[in-house]
Amino acid sequence: MNTKYRFGMNVGSASLVLIFAILCLTLFATLTLLCAKNEMNLTNKYSESVTQYYAADSKAEENLQIIQEIFSSANKTNADKTSYIITQCKKYNFTYVQKNNKIYITFNENINAQQVLHVTVKVNSIIDNEFEIIQWKKININEIDIDENINVYK
Repeated sequence: MNTKYRFGMNVGSASLVLIFAILCLTLFATLTLLCAKNEMNLTNKYSESVTQYYAADSKAEENLQIIQEIFSSANKTNADKTSYIITQCKKYNFTYVQKNNKIYITFNENINAQQVLHVTVKVNSIIDNEFEIIQWKKININEIDIDENINVYK
């Protein structure tokens, strides 16, 4: 009896391994494509956000220039400087506040529907047109509604 046993891979098992490898490569290619698409969307949103912020920043810088012009024109008028500055601040929708013999001027610039750029300026000297920026801050307008139906925090 000369029986020989052959062990090895059959053609069918090689085909199964090849099909499995192709499926794995297809899956990884699809995941890579989806990840790249999501990264592109995130990059576009971030780019839009940065563009909106710097547009508001530019408008805030223009408002600082307007404040400086208000002080220089207040020094040129013979009228009461404080009342002149208050009327000019109302004209440009600036908030004028006087605390402890210090003058503070605040204004907001819209970044987008959810955020504003809040700027506060402290006037050191009206005569010398000296002021310093106390606050230059991005503030969220909308409050976040937290769903408290599920007792997660308790």
